[in-house]
Amino acid sequence: MSRRAKRLDHIRKVFVMKIGVPREIKNHEYRVAITPAGVMEMVRHGHEVFIEQDAGIGSSISNEEYVKAGAKMLATADEVWQTGDMIMKVKEPIAAEYDRMRDGQLLFTYLHLAAEQKCTDALLKNKVTGVAYETVELADRSLPLLAPMSEVAGRMATQEGAKYLEKPQGGLGILLGGVTGVKPANVLIIGGGVSGTEAARMAAGLGANVTILDTNLNRLRTLESIMPANVTPVYSTDHTIDKEVRRSHLIIGTVLIPGSKAPKLIRKEMQRLAKNRRTAAGRPHKDKEAAEFNQQAKLFAEALNRLPPSERKKWYEQAESSNDELINIAKRYANQRRIISRRQSALGWNLPKELAI
Repeated sequence: MSRRAKRLDHIRKVFVMKIGVPREIKNHEYRVAITPAGVMEMVRHGHEVFIEQDAGIGSSISNEEYVKAGAKMLATADEVWQTGDMIMKVKEPIAAEYDRMRDGQLLFTYLHLAAEQKCTDALLKNKVTGVAYETVELADRSLPLLAPMSEVAGRMATQEGAKYLEKPQGGLGILLGGVTGVKPANVLIIGGGVSGTEAARMAAGLGANVTILDTNLNRLRTLESIMPANVTPVYSTDHTIDKEVRRSHLIIGTVLIPGSKAPKLIRKEMQRLAKNRRTAAGRPHKDKEAAEFNQQAKLFAEALNRLPPSERKKWYEQAESSNDELINIAKRYANQRRIISRRQSALGWNLPKELAI
């Protein structure tokens, strides 16, 4: 063996890693940190890959596919965490996994530590080196490992927003693209990065009028050149946000500050405005309900008016225990009147004057 070959062999042995991939146990997390193609690349470079049994089932990847690619399957998560020099995951560890971490271990996953104080403390306590996917940057400051998730988030945001604009979901009853003779919805997207761009594409494709806000003028110029005519890039200020919130039916926030919590850009006054609009959208149904209550209240008033005023008080005194049919009618409508009175204060309904007793 040549001197160069021996040196390369030595380097390979020194840098060979045991990579562990446990099954994700966070609620509603079905992804897995590595695919069979990734396993093949790791093995080709001399590393060993240990995967917990059935870790890929949620992503429709069988144990056999991993074994064929060169991985070794382990029965439990404890074995994976104990074996791996580096642990690859999708989501940050949860409480059940804190005690599995060990001194000197490398953890490669989405961590989002700005919102996970307990996880941060566990990493420090166990002296684990954490590398967060979402903070890995290229020379141009782009985030290559976060970009795919941002694309998914942006597209799903528009999809979910369209669903919750539907009346049965408690929304405004507005179709994003409108219909013939009806204006399309106004969609506001705050942030023109990867996620915001994908959300805008989806909303524009559905026919909505889209406004996308950002503070980077170069990014706004790019968006202006690549987006369709129903997308308007606008420079973001507090005044602009307030103005656009007032006219928007769907608002999507996509602003990212790497390593930090997302900023709060919509003032509470604007949030109340949006809530009031949603409440107002439900009034046709409520107004119909109010009309029905008022009709019953009129019947109640008519029943009371059949007797002299001096006997009305007697009705109420006897209503709790009497089985008399006429008194039971009065009792039923009296209860209805109390319901109406409560709703009147909340929704401003007008009661018939005859109900004043």
